[in-house]
Amino acid sequence: MNGGALRFARYACPPNALGYCGPGGCGTLLEYANAGCGWNDLATLSAAQARTIRTGDTISLHWDWVCETLTPQQLRRLRHYTATQLRLANAAASVIAPEAR
Repeated sequence: MNGGALRFARYACPPNALGYCGPGGCGTLLEYANAGCGWNDLATLSAAQARTIRTGDTISLHWDWVCETLTPQQLRRLRHYTATQLRLANAAASVIAPEAR
């Protein structure tokens, strides 16, 4: 059993199941990992998901993993929260190291 792949699947699935990120049906990912599949097998699964993408779709990626096709609402939220986090990080950096501005 590939410990890294299994650990990845176990940590990746709960947020997906709760709707935080990725598709809700992550059972296949856990099945692959529990069956002792390694990173190459998981990459094959990701490639299979990638084949469902159509021209014009906006997708989310995590490293090389195709997570899901984003809905317009998910894309708006992703843009909003990414911009918010960048503003917060930049504001904190300017307080910590004002000369870096």
